Amino acid sequence: MGAIEFNREALYEEVWNEPVTTVAKKYGISGYKLRKYCIQLQVPIPHSGYWMQIKYGKKVERPALLEYEGPDSVVMEPPDNSQEKNISVFPEKLRNKTALEFEVFCSELVVPEKLQKAHSVIADTLTYKKKRDKEALSESIRKNAMFLKTSKEQYLRAIIILDTLMKASEQWNGVIKSNGADGFKVCIDKDEVSVTIKERTRRIEHVKTEQELKAESKGKYYWAPTYDYPYSGELRITMKSTFSSEKMWSDTPKRKIESKVGEILLSIFVAAENSRIKREEREVELEKRRLTEIERMNFESLKRAETEKLEQLYEKANDHFKAKRIIEFAQDLISFSEHLTNTPEDKEKLISYAKWALEKANWLDPLTIDDDPLLGDKHRRWLNDILGIRNKEWWQ
Repeated sequence: MGAIEFNREALYEEVWNEPVTTVAKKYGISGYKLRKYCIQLQVPIPHSGYWMQIKYGKKVERPALLEYEGPDSVVMEPPDNSQEKNISVFPEKLRNKTALEFEVFCSELVVPEKLQKAHSVIADTLTYKKKRDKEALSESIRKNAMFLKTSKEQYLRAIIILDTLMKASEQWNGVIKSNGADGFKVCIDKDEVSVTIKERTRRIEHVKTEQELKAESKGKYYWAPTYDYPYSGELRITMKSTFSSEKMWSDTPKRKIESKVGEILLSIFVAAENSRIKREEREVELEKRRLTEIERMNFESLKRAETEKLEQLYEKANDHFKAKRIIEFAQDLISFSEHLTNTPEDKEKLISYAKWALEKANWLDPLTIDDDPLLGDKHRRWLNDILGIRNKEWWQ
């Protein structure tokens, strides 16, 4: 193949109409090298998961081709096939691939016939199963081990299938944790997908044992089940996540679960992505509710403060009105004493009472703020709060 010239606008249209790996195959190079040309020409590339979202009918915005001052094209020299060959076989290269490449990976996933270099969860499970003295095992092994509900004949087969799914999930940045029962969890950032495996049972009528028949012939009481539930030899994998519906895969006469591991792996990551989308939508909704609640509480707080302020206003206005009435009454009392024909001592008593009333009026009136030797001050703090005065007497 001779040299090929990549035009910036044409390359932009190509990588947004088809996956990068598909475009790269047309030119006989790897997706990794085509991305380098896109970066060189500042051509935006679909993010990881873009084509999966398109496949499942989601609307994804396509970024515009921004202006830049570099060349409009770049020349690609003939590829060195020896360097490009098998570039994607290394696990560390799989971490930043596109959704299409993930689907290819899933379609090529194979369950080996034998267990090789068992995953840590699998290794702990096997160790726990073999060890008779469970208490002698470390806490991490007891916590990490799974307890599979299968027959002896299907146990190792189930172990190998789970081991394959665990290792494949980790190649795509999934974090594996034991669920402490009959499977494991794939954790992708904040989202978890639970995977369990069980051997199906079948219901058959109970056939009385020799011991039961002997007890029956002697008229002794014994209990026997109506049905027995022996293992069927068929495995079933169940996948669950917080925001996705449960999904199951079972052995069938034509297809064993081993042939479905790629489909299962793909479904795990689709479920995790759906969970992420729904979780983030829920988090946004919860944040809206939280802000709305804060706004409501702030409003209620302001309303309570305003109500208390208004009640205080009623109190101060009433005190001021009462003080004016008392002052008017005291003045009339003094005038009344001048017309008394009683003794001077009686007049002095009335005048003394009137002066006492005027003192109480000044104490009661919020505009005079007089202290009373017995009652203290009534309005000083109120007026200081209005004037914004702290630790200082405004009238001094």
